[in-house]
Amino acid sequence: MSGIIFFLCAISAQVNIINVQNISSVTTLLSALVGGTLPFITVVLAINQLILSEEFGSTGTFRDRLEETESFRRTVENDAGLTISPIDPTNFLRTLVLATHDRAIALQEICDKRHNSQLQEAVRNFVDDTTAEAEKAATTLANAQFGSFEVVSVILDYNDSRHLYTARRIQAEYTDALSDPLSETFDEIEALLEDLHIARQYFKTVFVQQELADLSRLLLYPGFVALLGSGFMILGYENLLNATVGQAVPILLVSATVTLLFVPFVVLLVYVLRIATVARRTAGDFGPFILQQGIPDENEDNL
Repeated sequence: MSGIIFFLCAISAQVNIINVQNISSVTTLLSALVGGTLPFITVVLAINQLILSEEFGSTGTFRDRLEETESFRRTVENDAGLTISPIDPTNFLRTLVLATHDRAIALQEICDKRHNSQLQEAVRNFVDDTTAEAEKAATTLANAQFGSFEVVSVILDYNDSRHLYTARRIQAEYTDALSDPLSETFDEIEALLEDLHIARQYFKTVFVQQELADLSRLLLYPGFVALLGSGFMILGYENLLNATVGQAVPILLVSATVTLLFVPFVVLLVYVLRIATVARRTAGDFGPFILQQGIPDENEDNL
């Protein structure tokens, strides 16, 4: 985006839309852009206030958070059959995904032993969908680092709500045909899917907080450089213009300065789009509910 801005500015100067030989017009343009950059200080303060509001609290607040986190970890360890769960978020998610995969395989083995063909077919389709997505997610998470796009892609695309709904629907349709071991395994899968969903939502929130913190820093760094560079350009442009021969150097200087002043806008746009995309892709996606565009055709899935 910055390259496009530089190119458009250079073309505009080349065809004399921006007259780089006119000192007054150049300094006026730069002064107007500087005035538009200054409000970003307010944006940075608002973002930092949003982030820090989650960091303040009493000892009771922090104790409650710790107890809730530890309670969730113990629940996951109990549901996944672990002695202790990984402390790394990526490995934690991967462990949950693999536990869901293993329970699905066990579900298929139990169902194939002594259940009717219709139930076996329904369970087989459910297991195929669950294991295929689990294997894909586990492969993605194997060498991924938390905060990277690979982890975020799993957070966005894993259909745990859909799998949870399908598991409940199968149990409702074949209540009389379910054996106790099969029903217990279904309950274990549902518990793991619920744990996985909570973990996804939590780590998504952490990711958004990290993105907001990075955004505030990246708005300050180029913003300071842009203000400093444009200030020198406004004050010294006349001397620079008199010291250069031809039109190429002034065009490059003006184009570079204008681009630099637009960098905070570009950073804000990119990060807001990214955060908004994550929020939009997961909005309303909680528990047994899925986004409208994620619902398959009724005829295909017998909804």
